[in-house]
Amino acid sequence: MTRVGGWAYLEVPDLGISFEVSDEAVSYATGGPKREAILGSRGVSGFSQKPTVPYVEGTFIDLPETDFNQLKDVTNHTVTLTKGNGMLITLNNAWYAGDYDGDSDGKRKFRFEGKTCVEAAAPGAT
Repeated sequence: MTRVGGWAYLEVPDLGISFEVSDEAVSYATGGPKREAILGSRGVSGFSQKPTVPYVEGTFIDLPETDFNQLKDVTNHTVTLTKGNGMLITLNNAWYAGDYDGDSDGKRKFRFEGKTCVEAAAPGAT
């Protein structure tokens, strides 16, 4: 049977930052156009279109050896998220866009935004 989830790993390779992501849901968006209907007196007249921001966000485990302050330095870097199903999410020209809050349960939320985002099978994934 194929594994479809259960863990994830977040990295900013060129800064040597890596985090084990908690078993809570991680969400991401690859960006692209968002379209909304434009209504007139006769019904739908057409649609408007605007860009959306690619992002990766979730919660990671705040281990003692993790320096959360390193995230403040993430501007214009590549961020990767390796999902449990072998998919690799690559956020390019990314910056840290989250808060710097933690909690007493040993978890911290994160959010990275970027210019582009690509989803593909991780190298060596089966």
